[in-house]
Amino acid sequence: MIIDIFIRTYKRDFPLLKCALYSILKYVTSFRTIVITVRNKEYIELINTLKIERFFINNINKFKIISVQNFNDNMDYFGQQITKLHADIYTNAEYIMFVDSDCVFYDNFDIQKELFDKDEKVILLTEKWENLPKIYHVWKTFLQVCDFKTEFEFMRRMPLIYPSKIFKNLRDYISAKYKIKFIYACLQIYNSTNNYLPNKYFSEFNLLGAYSYIYEPNYFNFMKQNEAQTIPLKQIQHYDFNYDVEKQLQEMKKILKLI
Repeated sequence: MIIDIFIRTYKRDFPLLKCALYSILKYVTSFRTIVITVRNKEYIELINTLKIERFFINNINKFKIISVQNFNDNMDYFGQQITKLHADIYTNAEYIMFVDSDCVFYDNFDIQKELFDKDEKVILLTEKWENLPKIYHVWKTFLQVCDFKTEFEFMRRMPLIYPSKIFKNLRDYISAKYKIKFIYACLQIYNSTNNYLPNKYFSEFNLLGAYSYIYEPNYFNFMKQNEAQTIPLKQIQHYDFNYDVEKQLQEMKKILKLI
């Protein structure tokens, strides 16, 4: 089983990314390569940011840094998700585990043991919409716009892992359904969500999860979140709605005992 870790980052998150990478190298096992994608206009700055870090220098063979399409700053929320939905283009691994720049591991994390069941199926946590706070129901509306009507939300924890072969199947399905290229179909979905919601929304992992649940279930063990309480988290995502990077950074450093 070949597993790569995939991160799509951008300039604001570079300080957080360093902590995330440090924690991966310290705690995470059963992966081959950490694939980091970044907009072309930020590629050189990312290289310069990482090349002075000892953890990066000492593990240079574990990293693959790739420049991707330059989405405008006001569209890069959407652009980051589009990059992740093309992750299979940037790696030939059998499975791709997604980590965000604001995620930090704090305990030993063997990917094969933590994210697969005894039959080597991916454990994908789910929760019924009725059991979730109303704030999460934007994703239910998003999936309805995509014409994926499921009773579950699929973005229950990070990291998330998916079989590589599913990505092209999803892209082909969406392209055929909308009769346009995948990225334009996604843009159409994104732009149309504010017909039903106060803002535009897009969720790559709910899209992947719903598609997998309906069309590719044999790769997965769909487990209700309340049945998975024995699965240790071993990772924290320091998302901040106010984009207070310094606050996020200090919290991540405390966990890693770097301060």
